[in-house]
Amino acid sequence: MTLLTRLTFSALGASVITIGLGLSMVELIRVEFEAEAKQPELVLDIGTVLEPIEPDIGPREPPKPLDDVVPPPAPPEPDYAAKEKVTEPVAHVGKNKPDLTLPPPDRSILDIFESDVDAVPTIRTAGIMPDRAERSGHCKMVFDVSPDGGTANIRAQYCSDRIFERASVNATAKFKYRPKRVDGQYVTMTGVETTIRYVLKDDRGRIIPEI
Repeated sequence: MTLLTRLTFSALGASVITIGLGLSMVELIRVEFEAEAKQPELVLDIGTVLEPIEPDIGPREPPKPLDDVVPPPAPPEPDYAAKEKVTEPVAHVGKNKPDLTLPPPDRSILDIFESDVDAVPTIRTAGIMPDRAERSGHCKMVFDVSPDGGTANIRAQYCSDRIFERASVNATAKFKYRPKRVDGQYVTMTGVETTIRYVLKDDRGRIIPEI
């Protein structure tokens, strides 16, 4: 077989295939157009118009007049006369006020409670530190309390240093007491004791103790 013969057969085969493909394409296009033509027409129903329905209202009974309404019977009135009257006493505030004034206290009773009471200090003054003092100290004082509450017969029973004696006597002389009461009478109380202390510090604030 020559080259020319081969080319001839190849051209014929290609022509047959080309014609077949063309006929197939034409048939497919025709079928597609027919399918589109057979589709049903779509109708959009937006809404349904409803016809108005009249309500079925039956006949009504006319309202009854107010004159036909029967009022309820009135409650029975209470019989106040049948009740018993209050016989308990009642206090009245007016011109005839009760006398609420209390009688004056019995001094004899108060004297019983105030009797035999020792003297009670009301004012106590501190002693003044003497300038010549070199250390802390104290004095134990003995004195009497007079009926007027003042001090008398003041004396120093003991002093850690005699330099504190005068300052302690001066301080005790300013004491005030509530005097002793016996049988309703203020009396002198003797032998009252007290201690007056003096605290001395150095430049650093430390206490200089007494001997």
